[in-house]
Amino acid sequence: MLILDFDPQANATSGLGLAKTEGHSLYPVLLGEKRVENLIVETAIKRLSIVPAEVNLAGAEIDVPQMEHYLQKLRDAVRPLAESDRFDLIFVDCPRPSVSSP
Repeated sequence: MLILDFDPQANATSGLGLAKTEGHSLYPVLLGEKRVENLIVETAIKRLSIVPAEVNLAGAEIDVPQMEHYLQKLRDAVRPLAESDRFDLIFVDCPRPSVSSP
């Protein structure tokens, strides 16, 4: 199983005992600067890997929507993993959307 920690708070990352590492998140993948395969980290739990998050993912909320075909960026970034036989399940941990009160 692979967890994609897509939340700038990085709770999945820290919950698995991993430190937040600058530049080691999905953000540079969405910008086309890195490949997701190169960011996978093995955890202490057998058969569980993670692409960790860090606070820089907050910038993705601003930068990615300005890009062409921005709605497909995450799909395109993880497609090589989904098409491989490496993981049976890919779980995406997303930030909770803000809810404003009426």
